[in-house]
Amino acid sequence: AQGKCKAIVIACNTMTAVAVETIRAQINVPLIAIEPAVKPAVAMTVSKHIAVLATATTVKGKNLKSLIETYAQDIKVSLVPCIGLAEKIETGKAHTAEVKDYL
Repeated sequence: AQGKCKAIVIACNTMTAVAVETIRAQINVPLIAIEPAVKPAVAMTVSKHIAVLATATTVKGKNLKSLIETYAQDIKVSLVPCIGLAEKIETGKAHTAEVKDYL
């Protein structure tokens, strides 16, 4: 039924980085944010070094910084702002030479 939302999922790290706190303050249902996979990457690393590829906005955001401070205290974390990569993937170019060269 309309108006009976029980939770909202933000399935975008950039939107989470920019707006999650503002949205949470304005709604009365649980807000589930997709977050970078820092915790599982830390658990899997053998070299004690992980790289996080994300939009520039996500890389600059306080949410990612907080995740790193919480889960990666003894790990070297390389933050890689992938400017334009999300757009390439969203327009169907994920498996092209252009994206392979970019990465």
